[in-house]
Amino acid sequence: MPLLFVILSLFVAVGCGASRPPTQSSASSGPAATDPSSGAGADAGQPDAGTASAPDAGTPPDCSASAPFDARCFDPGAPSVAVTQSDAAQCAAFLPVTVPEPVLFTKSFLGPSMGTVNCGAVPDGDGHLGVCMYSDPGYPADGSRTQVMTADGATLATLPGTVVRSEQHGFLTLLGAVDYGQSDILTGWNGGATNSLRLRIILPSTVQPDPPFCSWAAAADSSVTAACWSAQAGASLHRFDSGLAETAAALPLPETIGVYGIDEQGLMLAADASGTLRWRELDGSVLSGPIAGTISGPFRTLVGGGYDTSSGVLPSGSTQFVPRPQWLAQRTDGDLSLIRGRRAYAYVPRGSSDECTHRLEVLAPDGTVCATVTIAEPKCSPGAPVINPALRVGAEGSVAGRAGWYCHDDTCLVAFRVWNHLLL
Repeated sequence: MPLLFVILSLFVAVGCGASRPPTQSSASSGPAATDPSSGAGADAGQPDAGTASAPDAGTPPDCSASAPFDARCFDPGAPSVAVTQSDAAQCAAFLPVTVPEPVLFTKSFLGPSMGTVNCGAVPDGDGHLGVCMYSDPGYPADGSRTQVMTADGATLATLPGTVVRSEQHGFLTLLGAVDYGQSDILTGWNGGATNSLRLRIILPSTVQPDPPFCSWAAAADSSVTAACWSAQAGASLHRFDSGLAETAAALPLPETIGVYGIDEQGLMLAADASGTLRWRELDGSVLSGPIAGTISGPFRTLVGGGYDTSSGVLPSGSTQFVPRPQWLAQRTDGDLSLIRGRRAYAYVPRGSSDECTHRLEVLAPDGTVCATVTIAEPKCSPGAPVINPALRVGAEGSVAGRAGWYCHDDTCLVAFRVWNHLLL
């Protein structure tokens, strides 16, 4: 039986909280002019409160408890952004941090009382926002989807699952398998066609032959490499562009491998059928001896190559883990992204963001804090129909932060501001 590799699992936490009165909002309930860069996206077949049913824009909104939902009753106000910067010499190449005008996105949806929630949002490098929505399917399954929205509220694509990688032009999303007959599906969209790759399918162990499976990793240039196995074709290596369109013929492999990642040096970290990790070329050929240790859980890409893992730092091409430096050990509980041409880091501490204040750090490769960016939202309150972090860093240094919410008559609106190329 071939090795069944551990592939990224998707865990979705759903919580609707206590019942709400007819009208709630993180903003003022009075009338507000609609921001010209905002709108409500919709996707076919899903309940959504879009612009088609909105009242005449010339009629003042009725925001009373007995009135129907009107998105104009939401007023996000204006955020404040404070930047503190270091004068350390190693920070000069990454400063200053110049804050552009943010773009406001809004997403309206029906059914919070039935388990529909927003599960965050992340920008790409082209000014799009991948807005995650989760709807309880009523049976064991991943009910998440990602809507790719433009600033005017149009939905360009609806992708299964949640964003696992923001790209310069689009997103990769992953839909997780939960029960028998379901598959882990990786989907790519880069502004054109949408393509998918089935990673594995859950079947009873008695089913023969063994089902096919793939593991995957994306490189710094947004290309995707997948190592696959099937009873018919054996082991093979596949190359895709950022939208998962295959760019070359499949390359046969002499053994089954599972891809863990492709680092900044372009080296592939992969395990063989025994679970032994080695560094490899992108064609699957072996570069190093066995790596002395194991990796469990998520790991993070490091500037210049290598990974931060549960076993310590694994330098590019090395077979030995080394202890994390202090700055990295102190930042294991947040999101670490590569910015400034992939030469520096953005770190978002998970415990430092709430509904009103979001914070991120700009770090030099040696961990020096070069800048701290603090975003304060004026119209906010707890209880939002939202799960997942309030602040996300996407491709090309674009940053998205949650900007409040408004619920009425079992319809909700969640707002996000996007600072395009803030940390490019």
